[in-house]
Amino acid sequence: MTDYSDNDVKGECNARLFIGADHGEDTATFRCGLHAGHGGLHSAMYDANAGCDFPSSMVSIKWVLDETIVCPAHGRVDRNWHKDQEDCDECQREREEAEHEDPEVLV
Repeated sequence: MTDYSDNDVKGECNARLFIGADHGEDTATFRCGLHAGHGGLHSAMYDANAGCDFPSSMVSIKWVLDETIVCPAHGRVDRNWHKDQEDCDECQREREEAEHEDPEVLV
């Protein structure tokens, strides 16, 4: 389990998007750098050519759902990992609340 809150930036949204390669060999994590409490889509930018001898190539990523959840017991963790934690009262409360939410939002 990774506690992503160690990399949170105060005053920023810090929502995460996890992307995996189609063959599972690589992953990427994006962090929303917009101000905390912003409306609309989450957003991150990165240089696709960072570390290469090619000119900078900035890419903008936008997404809807924060793939992390902030649990008082575990910190900011992957939402899918969190929902499987049966030994945590905070996690159990999250599961119970999720049962009443729109399932598409909590995927």
